[in-house]
Amino acid sequence: MEITAQVMGTPEFDGDAFREQVAHITMVESGKLEYTFLDGHTQDAEYSTEKPSHPWTEEQRAKFKESVKGSYTPERRKAMSEHMKKVRSEKHWPSKRKYSDAISAPHNPIGISRLITSHLAKQNLIAPKYTFP
Repeated sequence: MEITAQVMGTPEFDGDAFREQVAHITMVESGKLEYTFLDGHTQDAEYSTEKPSHPWTEEQRAKFKESVKGSYTPERRKAMSEHMKKVRSEKHWPSKRKYSDAISAPHNPIGISRLITSHLAKQNLIAPKYTFP
């Protein structure tokens, strides 16, 4: 609303004035709007969806740095590494088949049903009715 008011040259948004002046708004690309007015002229505006952030003070940076240093000891790093090695060695998914089904799915109805069925079965939402080779 603030952007529209700014484009229209009013201190705050006015719905009646908007309907009288603006034909439509087009999103040209992410973060850019193009206002088309009823008299035919256009005006561009930019917007951001990012929340304004407050910069950290040096004290906050130092406190965070110390807390991170203490949490990643060599012992913890080794334990995390061993855990990831275990997870990777116990992999229970056929990544090659899943990948090839995902690629062929838009052109292959069997690929689509395999993807949907396997996903729903893994989520325990359905019991698979069919098995696929």
